[in-house]
Amino acid sequence: MTEAKTASALESAVHSITWFHQVGGEPSPSDHPLVKSTRASAQRFLARQTIKKEPITVSQLEQLVASEADSMASLCNIRSVVICLLAFAPFFRFDELARLFRSDVKIEDEMLKLFNQSSKTDHYRDGAWIVVASSRKATWPVAMMNCYLGRAGLSCDSPLFCQLSKTKCGYKPRSKGLSYSRFKLF
Repeated sequence: MTEAKTASALESAVHSITWFHQVGGEPSPSDHPLVKSTRASAQRFLARQTIKKEPITVSQLEQLVASEADSMASLCNIRSVVICLLAFAPFFRFDELARLFRSDVKIEDEMLKLFNQSSKTDHYRDGAWIVVASSRKATWPVAMMNCYLGRAGLSCDSPLFCQLSKTKCGYKPRSKGLSYSRFKLF
């Protein structure tokens, strides 16, 4: 207990003492204010600071696109780049990316149109078309989106970012969307 690195060992000891006293019909010493304040201070002392990821920079995105831009890149890698570009350019959140279907994507006159069915900032949940205009930079997602859509061969009712099965010929899209834990890896 003296070498505990998390508060769970302390919590376990307190709950064990409480249970033991309740079984014996005695009042629990863990209800005493001194024990409560000591327990709270130990939790604060043993708490781990959350470490947030650094935001991605434009130069990092350019390097990512350059490394996956060749025609030999796998569908899995191209999907990863498109996810990063769509999270960066129109500032999409995970749930907005996960809810996109193939029918929600239109590429017209060198611009990318994405229909966002609902978002955290859409108070009336009406949905809206998000337009990503042409920038002629490597971080513009239209070229990679065209490559991804061409290789994936998705039907209109399938999720835009679906799970992939590895086959002898490469990757084949499945009908199930990606999970949050998989998105988090990007």
